[in-house]
Amino acid sequence: MVLINGLYKWGCCVAVKKDVKVKALKAAEAAKRLEEKKQKEQEKRKAAAKAERERLKQEKEQKQKLEEEQKKRREVDAAAKKRQREEGEKRETMKRRKCMDEARKQQKQPMDRHRGTKDEKDARQKASDNMEPRKNLVDVGKNQVKPDETTEHALRYKANESKDEKGVAVDDRNASFGSDAKEN
Repeated sequence: MVLINGLYKWGCCVAVKKDVKVKALKAAEAAKRLEEKKQKEQEKRKAAAKAERERLKQEKEQKQKLEEEQKKRREVDAAAKKRQREEGEKRETMKRRKCMDEARKQQKQPMDRHRGTKDEKDARQKASDNMEPRKNLVDVGKNQVKPDETTEHALRYKANESKDEKGVAVDDRNASFGSDAKEN
């Protein structure tokens, strides 16, 4: 048995077997390192996934919290609006009651105050009797205004055939001229 370069030589076969064992050990160590590396990467991925899940969970909780706060604010606003609306309705009903109470008080007061004296009634009746019905509008207009060159076109009316006794202006000017406006 001779030692040459770390190998004992008894024969060719023995040197090869020892060399194979060394290579197998190196391969096993490399496989072990590779497996450890894979495990570390897997643990890193698991930790990253766990951290991501935790972050998403916190975001979801924060979002829910914000939504709840907004919902509470909306409910408070709705309640305030409802309260204001009810107060407004109360004020309106109070105004109506006051008006009705005042109307009742006025009705209970003596009727002479509301109605005029007999002389005032007669005067009103005479005034309404003196008013003539509005017939012949064209003639009334002619009697009140003396025709001249500027107003002559305004006085030319043609009676309308309908039952209402409006006049129609017979003029070729725009309706924007003051007294030249056409009536239909």
